[in-house]
Amino acid sequence: MKPSNHYNITKTDIFTQSIWQFDMPNHKQWKKKLEDIALVELNTDKHNFSNQRTSACNVKAKRTDWRSHHIYPAIGEVAKIIRDNMLPAVIKSENWDMPDELFVCHSWLNIYEKDTYAIPHTHGTIFSCVYFVKVPDNTGNLFLHDRYASKIKIKGNWEQNDVQINAKEGSVVVFNGDVMHSVTPNTSDDLRISLALNLEPRYTTKEIHKDMSYKEKPLDVLDQNFFEKTGKFGR
Repeated sequence: MKPSNHYNITKTDIFTQSIWQFDMPNHKQWKKKLEDIALVELNTDKHNFSNQRTSACNVKAKRTDWRSHHIYPAIGEVAKIIRDNMLPAVIKSENWDMPDELFVCHSWLNIYEKDTYAIPHTHGTIFSCVYFVKVPDNTGNLFLHDRYASKIKIKGNWEQNDVQINAKEGSVVVFNGDVMHSVTPNTSDDLRISLALNLEPRYTTKEIHKDMSYKEKPLDVLDQNFFEKTGKFGR
């Protein structure tokens, strides 16, 4: 007896993924400060300070240490704005319980020069955030991918499993860190700069935080007056 080619199929969509977008207050002020950090990292031959990562990474571009909110005061201040204002707004809008703490696990500055990009990857945290600091034309696009459906081709439209995010300069995008994402190559001669953060909610202050820092070298903390001491590096 041949098996039937006709079955009654019932589909139930059990979860959906959301993204949230904000405009960063005082973007011009933060843009200048974060551009200064990028200039420091791009001109290491002119000084003795650098926190670039050299280990293998999904970001095929220059990027600062994963603990940059502890190293660069400006990144720490931006992280605080996102942690204390933007994420609580998301939590309230979704009617979730407000955690006792929103813990910044990682933060780093991505500096995309010509032909650099980020391959599809995930962060594995509850919240991931991207602040679009400097986004000239043709410097790459942020894509979110359906990590499971992308393994199955959709007839006539392979890109249906990809969602392009409008990278508006000065905006912040928040999404679940388990969502796969990538950045297409920068095809221009301009720099593309973004700040990435990972955060976890803590629902009890007694919970012991895992040490998520990297210890292969001492942590260098940038002096508040570093930029005034070293100059503008071609600014």
